Amino acid sequence: MLIGIDGNEANIKERVGVNVWAFEVLKHLQGLRAKGQGIKADTKFVIYLSRPPMEDLPMDTDNWKYRVIGPAKFWTRWRLPLDLYFHKPRPDIFLSLSHYAPKWSPVPRIVCIMDLSFLKYPEAFKPAVFWQLKNWTEESVRYAAHIVTISEFNKREIVREYKYPEDRITVIYPGISKMFKGPALPRQRRALLKYGIRGKYLLFVGTRQQKKNLDRLTQAFDLVRKKFPDIQLVVVGKTWRQFMSVKFTKLHNREVSQTANVLMVGYVNERDLPAVYAGAEALVLPSLYEGFGIPAAEAMGVGTLIAASNTTSLPEVMAGSGILFNPLDVQDMADKISLALSMDKSRKRELIKKGMIRAKRFSWDIAASETIRLLNYFPAKRDQALPENN
Repeated sequence: MLIGIDGNEANIKERVGVNVWAFEVLKHLQGLRAKGQGIKADTKFVIYLSRPPMEDLPMDTDNWKYRVIGPAKFWTRWRLPLDLYFHKPRPDIFLSLSHYAPKWSPVPRIVCIMDLSFLKYPEAFKPAVFWQLKNWTEESVRYAAHIVTISEFNKREIVREYKYPEDRITVIYPGISKMFKGPALPRQRRALLKYGIRGKYLLFVGTRQQKKNLDRLTQAFDLVRKKFPDIQLVVVGKTWRQFMSVKFTKLHNREVSQTANVLMVGYVNERDLPAVYAGAEALVLPSLYEGFGIPAAEAMGVGTLIAASNTTSLPEVMAGSGILFNPLDVQDMADKISLALSMDKSRKRELIKKGMIRAKRFSWDIAASETIRLLNYFPAKRDQALPENN
């Protein structure tokens, strides 16, 4: 079998979100290929790119080849479809590691959808970006032989928004780096000093988008400080400038900056993140919408208590290992954060242990194995429902 994959989301230098998903899936698929685990001997991969592969992408082998075709502009709209139709050998199945599948294709298409937040918060996007997300995603779903998504919550959203058959959607959880599995104490002090973090602190990790609800978090934090005056709020993550309107970005940054005892750290190197998580009294995730919630999985992995929204995917990811609050209720948020800060030590240890066990489920090896299992099921049986995972 010849498997074609759109690898463009992985082929960039600074990877976040879907870029990480694409890179790790590719890397671990080739790892399975090298080990002969779950991949048939006659299976070959061709990774389609609009530009030459970056050095850290998996290396070319006899069974793993890159096909670079340009130009890059409107690549999935016309250049990739042309190649799929006229270049031989033609793949038996084509996997798009993002929302955008080739507009036309002579082979079955599988598309990966991370979330549908753009439908909930269109005002947070530049008009051209929103138009593309909305229309190209809808088109990709319409012609997809199968969909991969990263949470049961997303699966329900896709069924509801697009009326797509539930039995043709597979949930594959993303993984977390091995750096986030186990205590990070040896690096903790050095990492915290590097970013100017001192004393006790609550932690927020995420890009500053509207759906992250950072404005309500800072209001709740003001209430928390009445009981815990020495506590700090450390905000890790960049403003989402490439997609946000200028008006929204200025308003959001002004609202956040008005709160005292808030340290805006910005970008934190991934090597330092485990220690930053581990040093926090709790990670607070007040999101209004999450397709998965990688910071929750990472924090659980290093043994950090979590207080998070009781909505969308976060309860699914945490699976009872943290504290939940109503993200629209500032007082409830403040009360639950205060509970995290004053919790009985034995109860806190219990929740942390449960979270560390849960975090083991989020593995890139598992994600790659479940991906190849799905790909192996095509194309001969693509009209049948995929069997349940063992």
